[in-house]
Amino acid sequence: MSKKAQFSFDLMVVISIMLLLFLGLFQFYIGKAEGASITRQKLSAKSISDTLASRMDSVLQAGNGTESKFSLPQTLSDGENYTIEIVGRRVDVVFNRASVSSLLSSSDLLSVDLNARKGTEIEISSIGGKIYLK
Repeated sequence: MSKKAQFSFDLMVVISIMLLLFLGLFQFYIGKAEGASITRQKLSAKSISDTLASRMDSVLQAGNGTESKFSLPQTLSDGENYTIEIVGRRVDVVFNRASVSSLLSSSDLLSVDLNARKGTEIEISSIGGKIYLK
């Protein structure tokens, strides 16, 4: 084989190895970016569930006739849709990739569908030891 042909073959091998390394690093970066996106969504969802649970507990502990108003965001911080489920003593925020939960001090709750109320003001009140969401 001539020196020119050997050089061309060696160059192709080096370029191929560099391309494989680049693709591996690119895949690693994409994986890290995806992980960061999921973490941001979980933090945003946890903030929503903690805020709702905290407001409900505060109203219940403050006693009969106490009210609090606040608004749920329309979407998570990155635009992802979510739903809220209140099951027993748990506030769940469920979204595409996962769910997060916050605990309530009481399960005495009478509620409306909070998913239809995202982006609007919600009133939490305590009447007779029960929590009402309007």
